[in-house]
Amino acid sequence: MLLRSLVLMGFFLLCSCSKTPKSSVNKTKPLPVEPFLIHSPPLFTWGGELSEMMSKYDVSSYDINLKVDPQNQFLSGSTTVDLRALGESISILELALVNQFHVEKIKRGHEVLEFTHKNDRLSIQINVSAFESTKIEIYYSGKPPEAKIPPWHGGVNWSKSKNGKPWIGITCQMYGPQIWFPSKNHPSDEPEKVSITLTYPKDLVGVSTGILVKETVEGGWKTSHWATNYSTNLYSISFNIGDFTKETTVLNSLSGDVTVDFYFQSEDQDPTDERSWTQKKEDLRKNYASYFHFLESTLGAYPWGKEKAGVVHTKYVGMEHQTQISYGGTFQTTEAFDDLLFHELAHEWIGNSVSVNSWSDFWIQEAPVGFLEGLYLKENFGFDKYVDHLKSYKEILRLEGPVVYPKAASIWEVFDQRDFYFKGILVLASLYKWLGEETFKKALYEFVANPNHQNGNQVSTPQFISTFILQAPDFADEIGSFFDTFLYSNQLPTLNVQRLEKILYLKWNPSSLKMDVDIEINGERQRVNMQEGAATISINKDSVIKIDPDEIGLFEIGYESISHPR
Repeated sequence: MLLRSLVLMGFFLLCSCSKTPKSSVNKTKPLPVEPFLIHSPPLFTWGGELSEMMSKYDVSSYDINLKVDPQNQFLSGSTTVDLRALGESISILELALVNQFHVEKIKRGHEVLEFTHKNDRLSIQINVSAFESTKIEIYYSGKPPEAKIPPWHGGVNWSKSKNGKPWIGITCQMYGPQIWFPSKNHPSDEPEKVSITLTYPKDLVGVSTGILVKETVEGGWKTSHWATNYSTNLYSISFNIGDFTKETTVLNSLSGDVTVDFYFQSEDQDPTDERSWTQKKEDLRKNYASYFHFLESTLGAYPWGKEKAGVVHTKYVGMEHQTQISYGGTFQTTEAFDDLLFHELAHEWIGNSVSVNSWSDFWIQEAPVGFLEGLYLKENFGFDKYVDHLKSYKEILRLEGPVVYPKAASIWEVFDQRDFYFKGILVLASLYKWLGEETFKKALYEFVANPNHQNGNQVSTPQFISTFILQAPDFADEIGSFFDTFLYSNQLPTLNVQRLEKILYLKWNPSSLKMDVDIEINGERQRVNMQEGAATISINKDSVIKIDPDEIGLFEIGYESISHPR
């Protein structure tokens, strides 16, 4: 999810200027909704400590079969859960499903199972032996939570096109899959397969995760069956239904040709924008291709090439739904940078393919993507745009908690303090500057392209750190100290600066930090080696010194006896 849009939404609501800045960075327009309710706790959340009941099994697949009734804003149907008991037998099976739904019955084969449905939890009476696999079918219906500020306060977004036809989408990153299908709603358990069958009015087009297996029409309803054979993080399972026009192109990928499906609606065009809708769509396709090839060259082959790549035009800002990212941006020209499109596409590699099993490590899914936005700007728009990108995050640091949450946390607990994203991006920028581009990019590539980190093999912060140490083994202790300093504390390190007449003395606090520092002496920049945690530099009496000349360093500066301004 693009958190920058959240910040910008709040910014625009606090100022009267409504013009979109003409720059190479897309400033996503604010949504016309109640301001910034994201600061209030969501109705639902997920993650945290895995319950004892849910720890007893793994889910192999979900088969979701739902009728979507836009007129009544109603879902009805069933979900089949294919699961396997772990090291002990199960007598009570626990699944999550919000109480807005009425559960009609639950079956195991021909057997009807007894259950209770309280506090958004299904407790199902069942006998499953240790290591036994079984399937259960849950039949349910009701009005799901409605999205108030999608994608953050999620749910179903029941909207309409300007022609009056329904425009429907679902987001559940913050709320969890429990808001639309029964699940083991914890990030640690990604299903190996997902099947989504949607029935909706026949004059609409539906799109979901994976590939389209079959489509039929009966009476006034169309049924589309979608499926993926890849592991999927649960909030990336989604669907969109609307009056879409599908336009397809093919991109040459590192692993062969990849089909890219664009689902467009000519909605919400800026009347002051002289570009035609046709041109906007063409620019989106060109930007997508540029970002796609950059990401492949940086992170490895597109992960879902055997299925599809896709972009769906949505009423809400955006989300990284697997193989069909949601895009509600402003369709930037090819001469500008569409950070929303880039961000959600990059999540196909980091967040969807490489994902975490605890929200405590959520920074791994978001910070590298935010940093890669800056790297693309640097390589295509120049160093100044890269610096501007990083400064935009430095200006909104909150420092209310560490980047890596100290305990098993719900997604809301992590998201509420935000610096898993803001500070995480700057941590990676500092590491990139210190280690150098070649070492950094090689380590990031190895982390993302490693098959042991993909497709259900979830990762953790220690694995991320280890990958970088393997690329620079001579600096193992220094890299370890770097991550300890920046990830596990909400305090920034301090660079203590003392100036005597002809000596500039620099020292890190904590002293275990060995990160190099950029300084400028009389307008000439140099990199100061801080491998001892301190450095002494010869200067002239009247030298003008500037520490961190780009002003993107993730540290505080403590001056002692220094007469010249920074």
